[in-house]
Amino acid sequence: MDKDVFRELLCTVRATLIPIAMKALFALSMLAAATQTCAQSTCALNLWAQPNGNGYVRQQHCDTVTVDLLTADLQDGVRSLQVADGFTVLFYQAENLFGPHILAVTGPRRIDDLATMPMLSLNRNWDNAIASFSIACTYVPDPQPVVPPMVAGLAR
Repeated sequence: MDKDVFRELLCTVRATLIPIAMKALFALSMLAAATQTCAQSTCALNLWAQPNGNGYVRQQHCDTVTVDLLTADLQDGVRSLQVADGFTVLFYQAENLFGPHILAVTGPRRIDDLATMPMLSLNRNWDNAIASFSIACTYVPDPQPVVPPMVAGLAR
């Protein structure tokens, strides 16, 4: 292969692949940044497969969401959880947001071991018993301050 042909080919490859690689790196860095942000307290819900926040984690973050089923790896396999401030999560023993037993958790709250949370009317606890859940935003903005009439009259 001629040197000039090789240089031209090399320049063409560089001109094509470098922008693609840069876009891929940018996308990966944005994904990593979003994951780190979610791993902090901004997630409405963190679910762990082991007590004390250990093991596999599934995170949900949005104002309100209804999830009919947990992923297969967490179905009846949640052992600890955390609910962020401003959210209430209803956990159900059965699929499709159904079941005789419901556990309501309002944030901010972290439960390091669901075995400490008893189910009513059964000699069971919530350890490895969650099949579905729904998240509701419970944040209520502060009301507008009321201006006393005397102060309001001074503003005129």
